Amino acid sequence: MRKLWIWEFGVLLASSLNYASALTLSVIWRLDPFLHLVPLIFAIACLVGFMVIDLKRSLIYTYVALFVGVVIATSLLSAPMMMNTASAEEISASAQIILGAMSRVLIVGVIVCVLGMFLGCFLGDWAQEQTFDQIEI
Repeated sequence: MRKLWIWEFGVLLASSLNYASALTLSVIWRLDPFLHLVPLIFAIACLVGFMVIDLKRSLIYTYVALFVGVVIATSLLSAPMMMNTASAEEISASAQIILGAMSRVLIVGVIVCVLGMFLGCFLGDWAQEQTFDQIEI
């Protein structure tokens, strides 16, 4: 039971870092969010669904990872502003700009996460059944 918890925590941590890096780079490079980020969000959610297989847990892990990724990306992008300025208004304004840039992606990303998670759970369950069918004599 302990190894399963550590493995699922690793999946959650890896997908959070993937979301954070994708969001950070899209804001820095000013990429088209619907062309670059939505397929990446779908792929990460699909991988989480494939690895976890349970619908309820994979849905929770996917949304927690997306939320943690947004928090990490916002912290990374507003860190220079926090270090160089002491004004709370400027820090708040930079956080609002960053979250405004990410919010367009997240509105669509929530729906895409569910679709990717369902596909990943379906494929994971199918792969598990195929493996068990080959093992049986």
